[in-house]
Amino acid sequence: MKKQKFSDYYLGFDIGTNSVGWCVTDMNYNVLRFNKKDMWGSRLFEEAKTAAERRVQRNSRRRLKRRKWRLNLLEEIFSNEILKIDSNFFRRLKESSLWLEDKSSKEKFTLFNDDNYKDYDFYKQYPTIFHLRNELIKNPEKKDIRLVYLAIHSIFKSRGHFLFEGQNLKEIKNFETLYNNLIAFLEDNGINKSIDKDNLEKLEKIVCDSGKGLKDKEKEFKEIFNSDKQLVAIFKLSVGLSVSLNDLFDTDEYKKGEVEKEKISFREQIYEDDKPIYYSILGEKIELLDIAKSFYDFMVLNNILADSQYISEAKVKLYEEHKRDLKNLKYIIRKYNRENYDKLFKDKNESNYPAYIGLNKEKSKKEVIEKSKLKIDDLIKSIYIACLLYFGVNTI
Repeated sequence: MKKQKFSDYYLGFDIGTNSVGWCVTDMNYNVLRFNKKDMWGSRLFEEAKTAAERRVQRNSRRRLKRRKWRLNLLEEIFSNEILKIDSNFFRRLKESSLWLEDKSSKEKFTLFNDDNYKDYDFYKQYPTIFHLRNELIKNPEKKDIRLVYLAIHSIFKSRGHFLFEGQNLKEIKNFETLYNNLIAFLEDNGINKSIDKDNLEKLEKIVCDSGKGLKDKEKEFKEIFNSDKQLVAIFKLSVGLSVSLNDLFDTDEYKKGEVEKEKISFREQIYEDDKPIYYSILGEKIELLDIAKSFYDFMVLNNILADSQYISEAKVKLYEEHKRDLKNLKYIIRKYNRENYDKLFKDKNESNYPAYIGLNKEKSKKEVIEKSKLKIDDLIKSIYIACLLYFGVNTI
């Protein structure tokens, strides 16, 4: 059998995300044949997946590993002194998730098992860990070292990520300083933009207004900046909205599919974990993201602290306010709408108070509600509907 001979030819490929097309032609672009078949075709395969899912899992593993390292170090620092007064303290903490019969030491309580101080005494004195932290900050009296350990443990466990290396809290709490940092960056990069002082104060109020929706904030940014696309994008990012890198840097350089991440949102992602990716894309220009993040931290910190000096103090105030409001609400519902009281505060359903806090109490036993928590707006709607049905449309 004679082998088919070919003179010069072209081999062309059309490479896609989930297919490769190919064709062989002569020098005049006529499709060649081999074994009585045209030499062209395609191969289909499953589309490649991005590394995003693996990266999220990897970042979670790293975060958990760092947390475990911090907590082990904390235990190592405190162990000698704590074991002098309570030899089973750390064992009780580690076995807290086990049934009593599965524990190595058959102690009913998890935190404290002293003769005159048990867990219920601790929770009565400190309803939340923030009450304990606030007490330790404001009261200079010497405390049980186990209380100090528990307070620091809560900080180490969820350390947060407000500050980058080299930043300080005073700088983050000063809006004008953050604004000056932004203008300095823009000027260093040949971008001439400024805001008058009246608008600067207005801008701070918009950023810090927790009662205003994100879309409303975006609308007001456009009014202040006369629809300046770049400044609007910077402050959209600063309040938690998602923006494209192209809008942020006023360019079309960072197109979808050409860079690993073409958008960013501090509310929807952990910037600290994704920062190396953005640095590989932006290089030194990543400083603008850091500045926007400092505005975002300013907003979050202001919303948490309000008029308080410490986060723990603010959380205690929030707890007491919630407790007071709940007591008043229960009183009103019990007095004027008694038949709906259980429905709103005790029953297992997806639109009542237990669903909002993620916890239900039945026969003195607490039950964690695994489903995602109800949003405050939906809870308000449920209470409003219950009152509407009871009192009638014309009385609300």
